[in-house]
Amino acid sequence: MNKQRLSVAMCTYNGARFLGEQLESIAAQSQPPYELVICDDGSTDHTCEIIETFSRKREGLVRFHRNPQHLGYAKNFEQAISLCKGDIIFLSDQDDVWLPRKAQKVSQVFAAEEHCGLVAVDATVADEQLRPKGTTLLRSRAVGLSNRKSFAHLYAGSFKYGCTLAFRASLRKILLPISPHWGHDNWISFISSIFSNVVVIEEPLMLYRRHAASSGANASLDLDKWAELLAAYKKSNLNDYQEDWEQWRAMYSHLLTIFASGVAPVPLQTSIWNHASAESRIKARLDFSERRLQLAAKPRPTRIWPAIRILLTGDYHEYVSGWRSLVRDLLTT
Repeated sequence: MNKQRLSVAMCTYNGARFLGEQLESIAAQSQPPYELVICDDGSTDHTCEIIETFSRKREGLVRFHRNPQHLGYAKNFEQAISLCKGDIIFLSDQDDVWLPRKAQKVSQVFAAEEHCGLVAVDATVADEQLRPKGTTLLRSRAVGLSNRKSFAHLYAGSFKYGCTLAFRASLRKILLPISPHWGHDNWISFISSIFSNVVVIEEPLMLYRRHAASSGANASLDLDKWAELLAAYKKSNLNDYQEDWEQWRAMYSHLLTIFASGVAPVPLQTSIWNHASAESRIKARLDFSERRLQLAAKPRPTRIWPAIRILLTGDYHEYVSGWRSLVRDLLTT
């Protein structure tokens, strides 16, 4: 018998419009959760009233925390995760809908796979009335990089939408704290891929609702590839390169702390990572970010030859999107 205790970490903020459906879908799971931990980040609509009404109806299920001050999306999830008491922690947005067997099927994977630390499921992309839009999150995230062994491919392949994730509570000691320079889903997915096996259930087990106020808005779900690329070029500026460098500096620093502390499990032999390769490859990615930041700070005409030199090293194809990233670096303002 599967005796795992399942926790759900949900963050809310002005989500009254769709929250009730999501709460009911979690409560109706074929394998009910042990607890539903909800952290509200200062809602000014009826979100808190909806949670309190639901909590009274589902006595003993909900642990509700109202933040005294606004934390922001990633830090609020960090808080919710830290409060969970179960063996497996599911992440939940406030506006989706879980299909009835989501929790059970994910739990079965953890029970069967000893070295699995993270499970992601597919989700049907739907409009605000939950009408399917003809795609799923996995199909929308198909990795099209030419070098499938590159760092860029490994990183892109590690990404999973936060609302589709569940992970072992034992990983918290290496996942927390979440850097303010990262989204919680990228952070959790990438670090988990270094220290554990990741299993993807390719069956849609939830409805991912798209609407005007979606906190996880992703242009690739609404634009074709050329439009997405053009949009990226138009909004690109020096701050983007600074933020990219800050992100990888934060990741490198975090992993150095983990390796030095000895709290992390040794990366699995089946993984492409080990301590040495993870440290060296992420340091190399940080160095590449610094070179791009320096390049973007130059006047446009003076970028051409330095950019070509970087291209000839192979780093554009190793760490980002090859020629597309080169063009972006030459055009950014």
